[in-house]
Amino acid sequence: MDKSLFKNTKLSDEIVQLIIDEYGETSTDRLFDEFNKIKDGILVELGVCDGFSSRLMLERCLENNNLIAAVDINTRFKSDNPHWNYINHDSAHVGEYWEDKKVDLVFFDTVHVKEQVLTETYYWWDHIKDGGLAVYHDTSWHGYRHHSRHRAAGKKPGSSRQGYDRYGGIDWQTPDKAVEEFFGINLNPPERDINNDNFVDIYEDEYIKVEQNWALLGLTLVKKKKHYDYKNNKDIDWKDIFERRQFLLSHL
Repeated sequence: MDKSLFKNTKLSDEIVQLIIDEYGETSTDRLFDEFNKIKDGILVELGVCDGFSSRLMLERCLENNNLIAAVDINTRFKSDNPHWNYINHDSAHVGEYWEDKKVDLVFFDTVHVKEQVLTETYYWWDHIKDGGLAVYHDTSWHGYRHHSRHRAAGKKPGSSRQGYDRYGGIDWQTPDKAVEEFFGINLNPPERDINNDNFVDIYEDEYIKVEQNWALLGLTLVKKKKHYDYKNNKDIDWKDIFERRQFLLSHL
């Protein structure tokens, strides 16, 4: 990654390094590029926390005339930028009742559980315009151990440090499973290399194009070429998904 890309930004060297530690150099570069391609658009961030993705979205939002909807029930990050709008509510609920314009990009990074990400995608996919992006963080937990800069260095990801999250006595499946089930694709072929910090073409048809970076917990980009009703997937029991998610939320 060419860190000189950030020389003319308001981001400190320390913050740039934290963002790179979170996403990896290649994914940070790609995110920054995708965010900056958007002009006169709407970017939605589901899961704010320390605001790493918000900071990248904010860098060009004024000159690109973009609006940012940052959705989370809690966050350590705040901004006084008038183009950054914090929505203190449940991410799926906001998608269910979204009445604004179509959005250019949705960044999914909340609770790292299949049912959570499936529910969010169920409500947000229709709001993404043709040509827009659904971007999923944390889609490569399997076989991954945190790198040396991370507070959990050497351990597997998840609240249990076993490569999954454990809530309410249940070991939950991870976000990659949500992306796989919703779009009917395989993100983790046997030949994958989690140490290869490049984006790999996973799948493409007339409706979507999927790219995946397996390094540093993984980043998956799904380009919406034209609309298809993935919610009508008969293999997904949406009633069960929604009920399991409500159980999950009651144990967070």
